[in-house]
Amino acid sequence: MANDDLLRALKNAVKTGDEIYCKNGTVSSVDKTLKTCVVSPIDGSPDFFDVRLQGFEGAGVGFIVYPKVGSIVALGFLSKEEALIIQTSEVDKITIENDNESLKTILSNLIDKIEALTEKVSEITVMTPVGASGIPLNATEILQVKVDFEAIKQRLPNLFQ
Repeated sequence: MANDDLLRALKNAVKTGDEIYCKNGTVSSVDKTLKTCVVSPIDGSPDFFDVRLQGFEGAGVGFIVYPKVGSIVALGFLSKEEALIIQTSEVDKITIENDNESLKTILSNLIDKIEALTEKVSEITVMTPVGASGIPLNATEILQVKVDFEAIKQRLPNLFQ
């Protein structure tokens, strides 16, 4: 199917009569509360304000990518007045959540449990024919795993909101 045929088919599918197009620009600012941003088109045309980070206005939860200020983005247009980020060159933060949970919280809780487990494993003693054993010979290495997981937990806010 030729490009003109594809465009015609898409216009017929949405029946708005509006031209379907995308535009590239640079993110000037991001409003994480409203989940919008301001984009300056690279072709020098006027800025786009209130560009959505989610496809559904007021969605609040779900998968949200917050572009980094200064990153290059591709805008898709829902109408002549409404634009949406469809691709970004750099990500500032990501939110993945529903009404009850967020990926950041789940990962943080998982790391807490792994840290507690490594603490307990480092203290394991077993009964032997001559009495209780001492702590594992590799207790230091086991506790290093706990430190490593804590470092990962500290990095979560760098990616997840």
